[in-house]
Amino acid sequence: MASGALLWNVSVADIQVHHINHHPDRILRLPAAQEKNLKNEPTTQPLRWPAALPASHMEHLETSSEEMQDVPWITSFRGTLISAGIALVVIIIVSSVFWVKAPQKKIGEEKQAGKKRKPRKAKTGAVISQEGPVQVNNAPLESSINLNPQSVADVQILSNDPNSEETALGRLRVLTTKRIGFGSNGTMVFEGYLDKRHVAVKRMLRQYYDKAEKEINHLIRSDEHPNILRYYHLESDAHFVYVALERCRFSLNDLVLAKTVKRIGNNVKDLTEELNKEELKIAIANAGNDEDFFLWDEWDRPSRQLLQLMMDILAGLAHLHEMGIVHRDLKPHNVLVSNKQLRAKLSDMGISKQLADGETILNSQSTGLGSSGWQAPEQLTRKDPQTTSMDLFSFGCVLFFSISGGHHPFGTYFERDHNILNGRFDLFRIDHVPEAVDLISCLLEQKPFKRPQIMTVRLHPLFWTSEKRLKFLCEASDRIEIEEKETKSSILEDLEVVSQLALGCSWAEKLDDVFIQNLGKYRKYNYNSIRDLLRVIRNKSNHFRELPQEVQSMFSSHPEGFEIYFRNKFPRLLLEVFKVMERHCKHEEGFQKYFLHDFMLQK
Repeated sequence: MASGALLWNVSVADIQVHHINHHPDRILRLPAAQEKNLKNEPTTQPLRWPAALPASHMEHLETSSEEMQDVPWITSFRGTLISAGIALVVIIIVSSVFWVKAPQKKIGEEKQAGKKRKPRKAKTGAVISQEGPVQVNNAPLESSINLNPQSVADVQILSNDPNSEETALGRLRVLTTKRIGFGSNGTMVFEGYLDKRHVAVKRMLRQYYDKAEKEINHLIRSDEHPNILRYYHLESDAHFVYVALERCRFSLNDLVLAKTVKRIGNNVKDLTEELNKEELKIAIANAGNDEDFFLWDEWDRPSRQLLQLMMDILAGLAHLHEMGIVHRDLKPHNVLVSNKQLRAKLSDMGISKQLADGETILNSQSTGLGSSGWQAPEQLTRKDPQTTSMDLFSFGCVLFFSISGGHHPFGTYFERDHNILNGRFDLFRIDHVPEAVDLISCLLEQKPFKRPQIMTVRLHPLFWTSEKRLKFLCEASDRIEIEEKETKSSILEDLEVVSQLALGCSWAEKLDDVFIQNLGKYRKYNYNSIRDLLRVIRNKSNHFRELPQEVQSMFSSHPEGFEIYFRNKFPRLLLEVFKVMERHCKHEEGFQKYFLHDFMLQK
């Protein structure tokens, strides 16, 4: 056969291509009928060429398989294919063996082996404080910010959970699976560690770096005050800024909501329908089972613990204002409660504003408007001068929120800003605490200049202890006794004007019979006179141990039980007497301790 002829053995399974160099212009084709039958033939049957094929072509089709093996490049090609196939099989077998024998990581295996998961690394950013936390005020260092927390006082080290995802940034470890709070603009608060110190880590988008830096600067300036959250450290990566802060127990928002839900159970629809479910869930988780706090007494009035937290807020604000800083975003979420001291601390001062030296107001173009529903009218309109008094407006809202068990003086979430602009607030939920109604009404004044100064707020009778309340009433009685009965006394006249408001009716009708009987043994009293009621309170307090046992048992204790008894009978008595004495006696030496701030301003 001519050497130029090439033939592939063809079967039904692998149809061979036939080319003959002598006839390059011809293509071997089968008749259509036989091509159709070809599909049905067994794959092992050779292809039979049609009988009609010319004899000249048949000559080339008779090449034997032995002759094909003599073609050099065919032999080489077959060898290459065989070698490649063998190599591929070897690679697959070896890879399979290594894959089977390689150790497979299982969930919890690292924990069982006692190994610690290597944290995810991130770029270390600018560090404002490389020296670590600063001890101030001779107080134990604590740790946290924003929403839910734990006092650094007990620098506690939690057990390291190897299954917790971590982000490591220099000295800071962030436990990104342990979120303890959240804020606006993607801000999150996580548990973390600065070296071995338990901290709260506030993670902000990197675009808010300037805001974080401002907050840190203000925290550093006020770092010596026990009612300002402590700053520790700053780190950053390509996407976030991480601020390590004092770890507190929880926020005031968490505390009030959790205690309210626990106190009244399912009867919170009007309160919770406007709340974010996640927010309420976090609140209950953080503070719901805490038994150290009692926010309201058995008469639904604010407890001493709650009033002390409010005083802490005022102390923190006073410190900021003394440094010329206006917080501008005071709300329950930004008040944190430390652990063992049960102390309130101001946090989240990212939009607080520094007044220039000698300045008392901010211009109307100041940016950073605070949080919706907690802003003063001048913050919403941006027309009136913005002063430190706008923090006191916000404090009035926080105070109402705390005493009422989570409600807002300006209504539900979506109507608050509108009501604030129009001065529409409702304090009916705290009518049983007249001192609170009086103070909050002043704090929520539309015009900033009508709001009281912060020192005046701190001296308000709302925050007095039972002992101080009783002492004031007794000293007021002593002062009133000096007034000459014959002369026309303005103090006595003013007292009688408010008698109906303070007493409601004959005060003898409200006191226990056993007490009235004891009074009648010694002298006659005018049961419609505030002056005479004050005399009774003073005399019985001064001679409490001389009272019959059955009378003493009415009060349970002295001075607290004694004062509470008369407060329950005459809720407005202290407030009305306070106002009269403020008008007439605040400059007198014996009453400076009750009206000290106004007295010092006059001096």
